[in-house]
Amino acid sequence: MRSRRHLLAVLALLAMLSWPALALAGTDAFTEALAENGPFFATLIAFGGGLLVCLTPCVYPMIAITVSVFGARQASSRGKGMLLSSAFVLGIVAMFAPLGLVAGLSGGMMGELLQNRWVLVVVGVVFIAMAASMFGAFEMVLPESLMQRLSGVGGIGYGGAFLLGLVSGIVAAPCTGPVLTGILLAINQTKNAGLGTLWMTAFSLGLGLPFWLVGTFAIALPKSGRWMSSVKSVFGVVMAVAACYFLQLAFPQTARTFAQEAAALFATRPSGSFLGVMIGLMLMGAVIGGIHLEFGDERARVKLRKGLGVLLMVSGGSAAIAGLRFEPEADVVPVAEAATNGPAERGAGGDSTAAASASTASGSVPAPALLTFLHSEADAWALAKRDKRPLLIDFFAEWCGACKDLSKKTFANDEVRRAAARFVAVKLDLTVNEKLSDEAQEKQEAEFEELKKKYRVVGLPTVILFDSEGNEKDRFFEFLTPEAFLARVEGIR
Repeated sequence: MRSRRHLLAVLALLAMLSWPALALAGTDAFTEALAENGPFFATLIAFGGGLLVCLTPCVYPMIAITVSVFGARQASSRGKGMLLSSAFVLGIVAMFAPLGLVAGLSGGMMGELLQNRWVLVVVGVVFIAMAASMFGAFEMVLPESLMQRLSGVGGIGYGGAFLLGLVSGIVAAPCTGPVLTGILLAINQTKNAGLGTLWMTAFSLGLGLPFWLVGTFAIALPKSGRWMSSVKSVFGVVMAVAACYFLQLAFPQTARTFAQEAAALFATRPSGSFLGVMIGLMLMGAVIGGIHLEFGDERARVKLRKGLGVLLMVSGGSAAIAGLRFEPEADVVPVAEAATNGPAERGAGGDSTAAASASTASGSVPAPALLTFLHSEADAWALAKRDKRPLLIDFFAEWCGACKDLSKKTFANDEVRRAAARFVAVKLDLTVNEKLSDEAQEKQEAEFEELKKKYRVVGLPTVILFDSEGNEKDRFFEFLTPEAFLARVEGIR
């Protein structure tokens, strides 16, 4: 029995690790999945999220009962049972798909909110509360009066099945909430209403699939039991890691220090083998009891093992994410080089290294052989106008995962660096310096707000492309692969 529990813990952890969209809830995982693998892959992630929710205690016990309520079990033929089950699933889709539409349409507003440190802190606290609920600290339940009203909705027949599907998402909210919140936050990052609707439809279909199979084929599901508590523990760990991620976004410099100190502890760098060490800690936590044991057990040693296991898993997961986000980025793309690609000091704030180098030459200065970045907006505009070259402005921040992916995977690509060398490129860092005084931080934030207002920036990443005449030709708000980026800049001169 003990070995079976340990096996279950390891399998549950592997499932969690293979589900990046949930493990990075609300981050750029969906955006990157869409850019690198296409919408089909990202849709599969959403579908998997709905399917996994079905294994929670809020949903799993409802399946057989709900199918009986709308009459699929009593249907005169398999075809009728399938139609009734399909009507129920359509009700679930009708409940969740509009949420994806709204999340996509409000992406700009939500993206701006998620740039506020204290909004990120609140989101992190919400995820901590949801994690605590998954571990049994309290029950997230709807008011009893509402539950009684909802239980009377629907009935036998196609209309009843549809209405029952419509309200089932509300009834299951205590367990769907954590996954649903993560997916909606991810949709906000894309600012795409069509994809938002698609992903929430996929989530709905994943959630409705077990109901459809039971209603159509009269499948007997395994009995619910303690294994469902293990599923809740997986959700709890993922929610806690997601909470830590949002707090890392709120305090990026603190998170960077944490990643570097953790890496130093294991005599490695915040990348590479460090990631393997952190995954090892998570596996150790799962074996100790982070998944298969319960806090509700009366024995103190069991609670201690559970707590230690959860601590190791959450610490390992959070450190792994911090390590990946804050791995060394120097030399990824040279910054503030002279137009001749000779060595120059790295610019910061208002330095004018590159512009000064360009101004020493008479006439037009040839574009460098490779894409390079300045740090001064004024110098970049001056150089672009002087040499009649197109301009690329990259708005960046330490807490922006997609911004880092653009730097590491797109702007550092050899073909991109050669093809985009004709651009004067400037990277404007909107990260507030936590080491400054409160007054200085407020001043810096005000300057950033003015800059965002000037260029109509509502969220990060934002990359704006201007032609040699100074006219804006294109802008994008998400991670682009090197191929996609090259296609966007090809005609800009």
